[in-house]
Formats: sequence, structure tokens, C-alpha cells
Amino acid sequence: MIRAPRPLLARLLATVGGDLLRALGPDPDPGATVESIAIFDAADQGVPPAGALVLGVGVGESDVAGVLDRIGSHSAVALVLRLPVDLPDDVLRQADEAGICLLGLSPSVGWHQLITLLETVMSARTEGASGAETLGGFANGDLFGLANAICALIDAPVTIEDRSATVLAFSDRQVEADHIRIETILDRRVPDVYTSADEARGANQAIQRSVGPVYLQPIDVGDDRPTLPRIVVAVRAGDEFLGTIWAVVREPLSPDKNQLLLDASRLVALHLLQMRAENDLAQRVRTDLVAAALQAGTAGRDALQRLGLADRPLVVAAATAQRGPDSGALEKPDLQAHSVAQLQRTAAAFSLHLAMSWPGSAVAIMNGLIYAIVPLQRTEQADLALDRTCQQFLRQRAASTPLFIGIGRMSMSPEELLRSRVDAERTARLLSSGIDGRTVARSVDVEVESMLSELRHLAAADGRGPTGAYARLLEHDATRKTTTIETLQVWLNANADITKAAAASHVHPNTFRYRLKRLGEIGRFDLEDADERFALSFQLRLFPPTDFPQRPPDTDTH
Repeated sequence: MIRAPRPLLARLLATVGGDLLRALGPDPDPGATVESIAIFDAADQGVPPAGALVLGVGVGESDVAGVLDRIGSHSAVALVLRLPVDLPDDVLRQADEAGICLLGLSPSVGWHQLITLLETVMSARTEGASGAETLGGFANGDLFGLANAICALIDAPVTIEDRSATVLAFSDRQVEADHIRIETILDRRVPDVYTSADEARGANQAIQRSVGPVYLQPIDVGDDRPTLPRIVVAVRAGDEFLGTIWAVVREPLSPDKNQLLLDASRLVALHLLQMRAENDLAQRVRTDLVAAALQAGTAGRDALQRLGLADRPLVVAAATAQRGPDSGALEKPDLQAHSVAQLQRTAAAFSLHLAMSWPGSAVAIMNGLIYAIVPLQRTEQADLALDRTCQQFLRQRAASTPLFIGIGRMSMSPEELLRSRVDAERTARLLSSGIDGRTVARSVDVEVESMLSELRHLAAADGRGPTGAYARLLEHDATRKTTTIETLQVWLNANADITKAAAASHVHPNTFRYRLKRLGEIGRFDLEDADERFALSFQLRLFPPTDFPQRPPDTDTH
């Protein structure tokens, strides 16, 4: 597939602009192209890549001049600021001299919505081919071009959606539509409240049964906001339902325009089929490359070269939606619990998010896990910056299925990359067990917990459990309903300091001394023996008492 040039900034603004995004100063350079989207982070000393459209998240009016100084020398093309903002003339001149277009984002639009919207438009506009590789005069996959053509044919703003009501493309002139359409485009899918309303009135069934366009009356949303009628036509390939084309209208279309919309749906179907075939092939190739890169040896080196990641410091991140006990369940995830489609959507969103701050990242799904090979822009504390990026991603999708992300160690070779993968997998598995409520962690931050988890697995596989004094104390508590283990934990946590332990237990030191004496008698160990204390402390962490409430001691411990 031949790649088309990246979209022009002016064209991008024409598509997503209007009330959502507008120029704060002079119009953008007609020749300026947007190569990527980047998020400005005041705490990160890195710089956006050339051709970046920079999102000034948290940038105030007094910060703009300094931000322009940082990004202007690296040929960023635009800076987006949250409205309202009142910039002095000298700052506007500074931006103009640096060739940076200042844009204002509507207060009603979230940053994550803008990111998704821009990436949708950019990816769609660069997926197409050029020259002879066209369908019906449009480059393969140029759904935005098709949407604008359909809009011109029927004189109404349109969206093209897949079978799950996700917006694939939309035309210009959306300001002529209603609030439902604006919400749909911002979220890239029809809000549930509206899909439910259509389901209740039988609209979905009518659309799928009809061979032609269907006219739908406005939806009553229960408030004073006006809504407009729709004309909808199903997009089909034979008997297969691929999606829909929606047009916001004010009255039914003429028979001629209805026929034009139906004819357009057939061309859209060809493009969707072509895109699906190309995407499936591209995804399989990318998954194979990521899988090969995560293996040591010649194949790994070749794969990294093809991914454009060779000879660079890399880190592997592993993500899973699998939640379960601290076990090896992650190696054999239950994909029935988390559908493949949902996992793919999550992987696509994660890939998009990483692309903002970590250009060149390679993401793929393997064995039910989402893997990301991330090139580090700087080696010093770069994994901390990646940790923040992952946490931000999870915050943006807080309402979705819980996700757990483990980050491996930095690697400088394919062999070290394999170690980073193991680190990331182990950390993700540990987080999914709910050790402390964290959802993102670097492997170096949970090294002790990880080692204990691995030892716990080995012990379980060999049928091992508590032994010695610890086993005797567990048995005593289980059979006599006592709290010797609780006393032991308090004492060890206080580093054997009786005064601190007594205060933590809210008892007199003499009372705690008596309890300790009984502890030694029941467990048959020497309280002054450092090795005995270490063994007890180690087993407390390896075999938490909550996991062995009724477990009898081994026969050789009496």
C-alpha cells in the first residue's frame, strides 16, 4: 500500500475545526503538514518531533511564551491551548515568527477527545493510496474523502460508522448538525443513550432490513436541546452488514438523492472491505515482527530493524485485563472473559496513546496480552516518564475494563529486550493479583514482591507450605482461635522493639512481653535468635496467614 502525505494543517482544521478548534492568530501556513500529535509536559525536558501538533495540556496564558521558545526551534507546526485564553500581541508575533499556529480548544471538549479525533482524521487521511490504487476515484481507505463527497451529493453532513456504531469518518459541515452528532464525533461512537433510544423505537432493525435509506424522526432526549431527523443507509457486502452512513437532514431526501446515497453505500462497502483486508494483513505482519523482536537471536535483530527500533534503548510494557489470584493465570488467559474485540480496541487505544509521547512504539497482541516495545528518547529516568504515560492512559479510560500494565527494564540489545519482556509480564501478573491496588508499575519497583510471587508458585507446585515455628503458630491459632500470628507480625514489624510493639498493640509492655514468651513456647523457637526471626519474617511474606487458616504443620515440625 502506498502511503499518502501527512495531512495539511489547514485541511485538518477544516475537518475538525469550527466550534471545537479554531485559530487564535493568523491562518495556518497552507503548506504546513502535521506529522504527529505530541503532548507538552513541563516536567519533561524532551522536545516534540518536527511537524508535531502540540497539545498544551495545563499551559496557562503566562506559560505560552516559554512553551513557544521550547517547541519553536524544533519546527512544531501548531500549539493547542484551552479556551478561554487572551494572548498579548507580542506572544502572537512570537508564534507567527516561529511558524507556529496557535489554536484554541473549546472548554467543552476533553483533551483525550481531541487526541482521538485528530488521530482518527490523520490515520484515515494517510491510509489511502495514490495514483491508480483507487476505488471509485478515491484512494483506498479515504473514508473522509468519501464522506465529503456524499455530503456534497445529498447536501447534508454525514458520518460513516462501523457495525458497532463507531465513527470511522465524518464530513465537513458538522456545525449544521445537532448536539447528538457533535457528541458522537467527539467520542468517536454514538453515546449509549442514543443507541438505546434507536433500539427502543426499532430503528436498528429497520435499517438492517431495508434495502434503501431509512428516514428517522428526531429523538426526544428529554431536555430543551433540539434534535434533527436522520437519513440512514446500511453498508453491505452481499448479505454481510458492514456499517452505516448517517446524514443529518431537516426533511426527507428526494428520490434522486436517496438513490445517490444508496449508490454511495456500495462504494463505501468496497473501501471497508479493502481496508479490512489490508489492516488484517498489516496487523498480522506487525504482530509477527513484535513476536520475533521479543525473542533473542538473529530473528529478533532482523525484526527490530524492520520495526525501525534497532540500536536504540528500548523498554517492553505488557498489559492485561485479566484479573485473578496471584497465580500463573496470565500465561493462559481466559479470552472468553475478555473478548478479542475488546482487547483489540484496547490495544489500538494504547498504541495511539503511546504514539503521542513515544513515537515509533510497536504494539501487538500475543497470547492474550498487549505488548508494547517502546523506544526511549532519553535513558535517564525515561522509564519513569513511561510510567506516567501509562497512568495517564488508564485515567482516561477509567470507565472501561480495568487494565494492569507492567514495565520492564531498559534494554540495549535483543537479548536484554527478552529480559525486559519477562520483567513486564511478571509485573503485570503481579499487579493483576491486586497486591496493593496499583495498576501500573516498573519491574524494579516490585522486584521483591515478584520474587516472592515466583517462590510462592514454586512452593505450590512442589506441595510445600509453612514449616517449623511458623507452622506451629498457624496450627495453634487455627485450632484454639488465638492470635499468636498477629502478635508475631507486630513484633517483627517493630524490629523486635517491645516498647514499639506494645504501643502498636495498645497494651502495656509487660503484657506484650508475656505474649512474646508464650509465642516462643508455642512455636518452640528462641526469640533472640536472628536466624529464627528471619525465617519467621520470610515465611510470613511467602505464606500469608490468610492463605493458610486451617493448614496443619508438616509432620517433621513437632
